[in-house]
Amino acid sequence: PQGKVSARDAESDVTTIDPETQRKYEEIIDILLAAGYFRARISSLSPFDKVIGGLAWCITSTNSDVDVDIFFQENATIGQKIKLGEQILRALVRLKNPHQLQTYQIQGLDYASILPVVRWLVTKVIETREETGDLIRQASEWQFNRSLKLPSDEDFDKRKPGAKAYIQEVANRYRPIRQFKSQNREYQQKEEERVQATLMEYGVRPVYSSPQEASSSSAASSSRAALGKPPSRQVLPPSPAAAAPDKKEEERAQKAAHEKRVDEMMKKFESVEDSDDKRVSGNVVGRVVGIESDEIRKLVLDYDEHRRTDLKGGEAMQRAYGLEAHKRQVETRKTQVASVQLKLEEARVQHKQQSQTLKELERKLSAVEAENANLVAQMQALDAKETPENSKDLATLKALVALNENLKAQDQRFRASCVSQYEKLNSSIEALKNQKPDEQQEDRKKRLQEIHERDKEKVAAIRSLSNRKTREIAVIERKIDEVPSRAELQQYQRMFVELYEQVHSRLTETRQYYISYNTLEESRSYLAKELSILKSVYENFKTAMSSPANKKSFQDSLTNILQNVLQNLTKVEQKQKDEKQNRDNLNKKYQNLVEKERAYFKATKEFQEECARNEKLLSLSDQK
Repeated sequence: PQGKVSARDAESDVTTIDPETQRKYEEIIDILLAAGYFRARISSLSPFDKVIGGLAWCITSTNSDVDVDIFFQENATIGQKIKLGEQILRALVRLKNPHQLQTYQIQGLDYASILPVVRWLVTKVIETREETGDLIRQASEWQFNRSLKLPSDEDFDKRKPGAKAYIQEVANRYRPIRQFKSQNREYQQKEEERVQATLMEYGVRPVYSSPQEASSSSAASSSRAALGKPPSRQVLPPSPAAAAPDKKEEERAQKAAHEKRVDEMMKKFESVEDSDDKRVSGNVVGRVVGIESDEIRKLVLDYDEHRRTDLKGGEAMQRAYGLEAHKRQVETRKTQVASVQLKLEEARVQHKQQSQTLKELERKLSAVEAENANLVAQMQALDAKETPENSKDLATLKALVALNENLKAQDQRFRASCVSQYEKLNSSIEALKNQKPDEQQEDRKKRLQEIHERDKEKVAAIRSLSNRKTREIAVIERKIDEVPSRAELQQYQRMFVELYEQVHSRLTETRQYYISYNTLEESRSYLAKELSILKSVYENFKTAMSSPANKKSFQDSLTNILQNVLQNLTKVEQKQKDEKQNRDNLNKKYQNLVEKERAYFKATKEFQEECARNEKLLSLSDQK
C-alpha cells in the first residue's frame, strides 16, 4: 500500500520527470503568474494544488455562469481530487472549451493536455478584465465623488460664484443696445434689406466694399458663422453697376451711390429716446420717483448732452468701421500674396526635383559615354596587341563573338515566330469555336459525353465507397481510442487501489467503533445487573435476618444468583475462546495470502525480466 505524499515529496517528483513535461509545467506556472494567480509562487504547494487551483481560479475569474460549484481544497484526498476534476470538466464544457480534456488527464496532471486549456482560460480572463475594467473604474470614481472631492474641485467650487458673477456682468455690459427705430418698414421688401435695417437700428453702419472684398467677406462671414463667431460689421453687396470691370471711376460712383443709399436709409430711422412709445414726461417721472422738477430738468439736460455725445461717438464708430474695412482689404491682399508665395514655393520644389532628375540623367549619360570610350580604347588596345602568334586566337574569339550575335538574332527571330504562331493558333481556336460542327463531330461529342458520364458515375461510386471506408476506419479508431492504454490502466489501478485503501481504512475504523460500542454496552449491562443484585441484597438483608426461615430463603436466592453468574461467566469465556480460535484461523489465512502475494510479485518480476530479455534478444536478432 502507498502512503500519503507530502507537498515536498511532490515537488521532488516534478524534478525527476522528463524535461519536456517539466518545461510545460513551468510554462503553465508562468502563464498563471502572468494572469495574476500568485499562489503558484508558494513553494510548499504540490503541483496538483498549483495547476488545478489555477484552473479553478481562471474559471471563477471569467465571471461566466457555469452553474457548477468548484470548491478547491489543498492537500485533497483521491476522492476529492476526482470530484474536483469532474466539476472542472463540467465547467469547461459549459464555457465551450475548444480543447479536449478528460478527468483522468486533470487527475494525472497531463501537462501537454492542460497547457492549451490554461492558455485559453487566461485569454478569457484578460478579455473579462478589459470588459469590466472601465465599469469598475467608473463605479469607483462615482463612489469617490459621492463623499470626497479633489483639491482642484474644491478650488473650482470656491471660484465658481465669483466667475459666475463676472460672466453675468460682462454679458450685461456688452449686450446689444437699440439706438434707432425705423419709422416706415414698407420699403423693406427683401429679407436682405430687413437684415441691414435691423443691424443699422443697433448702430452697425454698412460699409462699401469692392466685388472681390464682398466675396472674401462672404467667405469670412460663412467661416465665422461655422465657428459660431458674430460678424464684426455688416457689408452691403455692391449695386448692379459693380458687375462691370474693376475701375477706379466706377468704384467711386458705386461708393457714392452706396453712401447715398445708406443716408436715405438713416433718414428713415429715429432715435429710440425720441420715439413716442419710449418717451416719458417729467411729471410722470416726478410722480414715480418723487423728486423736484428742477432736478428732473437737470437730469433731462444731462441726458440730452449724453445722447449728442453718443451720436458723435456713432460717427467716430463709422469711421472706425471704414478703417476696419481697409484693414480687411489689406488682410485679403496678404492672403492672396501668401497663396501666390505658396504656389511659388511648390514650383521651386518641383524645379529643384526636375533639376536633380536632370543631373542624375546627365551623370548616367556621362557614365555610359565613359564606359563606351573605355570599351573603344580596350578594342583599340586589343587590335594593337595583335601579332602573328595570337592572330589565330583573336580570329577564334571574333568568330565566337559573331556566333554569339548570330545566336541572339536567332533567339529574337524564334521569339517573334513563337508570338506569330501563338496569335495564329488563337485565331484558329476562335475560328473553330465559331465553326458549326458536322454530324461526325456531333456523334463523336455524344460518345465522349457518354464516356464522361460513365466515368463520373464510377468516380462517384468510388468516392462513396471511400467515404464509407473512411467512416468505418474512424469508427474503428474511436473504438481503439476507447480501449485504455497500459499507462491509463496502471493509473486507473493506482487510483482504485488508493480508493480501496481509503474505503478499507474507513470500514475498519467503523467496525472498531461498532465493536467498542458493543463491548461497552455489554459491560454496562453486566454492571447494571450487578448493581441491581447488590441493591436487592442490601434491601432484603434486614428482613432475611429477622427469622431463620427468611434467612434460609435468602441463602437459597443468593445461591441461585451465584449459579447464574457462574453460568454467564462460562458463556463469556467460551465466546472468548471461540473468538480467539477465529482470530487464529484468520491469521493463518492472512499468512497464506501474504505468501501467495509474495509469490505473485516474484513471478511478475521474473516475467518482466524475461520479457525484457526476450525483447533484447529480438532486437539483436533483427540487427543480425
